Amino acid sequence: MSLFEINVSVLYSTPKYELHDTYTYFDPVTEIITIDKKRLINSDNFGTDFGFGIEVYGNMRLFKQEFVKLITDIGFVQHESKYPLQADGFSYGVRMYSFHIGAGLQINPLGEKIKFYPSFIELLRFSELGGESYHKAGLDFFVVSPRFGYSTGINLNYRFNNKVGVSLGMFYNYDNLWNKATKEDTFSDPHVINLRDAKSLTNGLNVDRRFIYMTIQGGINIYFR
Repeated sequence: MSLFEINVSVLYSTPKYELHDTYTYFDPVTEIITIDKKRLINSDNFGTDFGFGIEVYGNMRLFKQEFVKLITDIGFVQHESKYPLQADGFSYGVRMYSFHIGAGLQINPLGEKIKFYPSFIELLRFSELGGESYHKAGLDFFVVSPRFGYSTGINLNYRFNNKVGVSLGMFYNYDNLWNKATKEDTFSDPHVINLRDAKSLTNGLNVDRRFIYMTIQGGINIYFR
């Protein structure tokens, strides 16, 4: 039974809903990328196909029993799409970034005294979201913007000994549940754009753009007693 535990996980992510790509097109003459015929600033989705990243969790026992723990995390996830453009040998697409920190609870219904045990994790998160469309280099750049959301999931853990173990988990993440913005103001540089994720009658969005993704995570548990 550990007093404190650190988990370091790498992840593969599948974007959902408005984070996922539908149809992305690059015009080599104007060097403009469109998603369903709309530029990234007001497209109805962010135009990504897959993601990857890293999460670091730290948890601490709240009571004498190990069934409930306080957990914190810090992580980075990059979602992107990538399409080859045979005319010049470079690819084009979209990248979206999420840097986040969170805190919540870890529930271990079977405890940690057995070798193999599940853990359920619920986190509230603060995220900094940004992104860009690109061809050779960046084309349109989102201003990094703060958002609030949550992450929920399950880890299956196997403890080799009292010091180290491994984990495999699946998580559902919603990084901009709160603090979405219509952001209709513009910049003097037309390639710098605000992160619009809340629709309005005049900002070009037909729907709220949700930053939602599923992750499969594999990691190492380090136990401190």
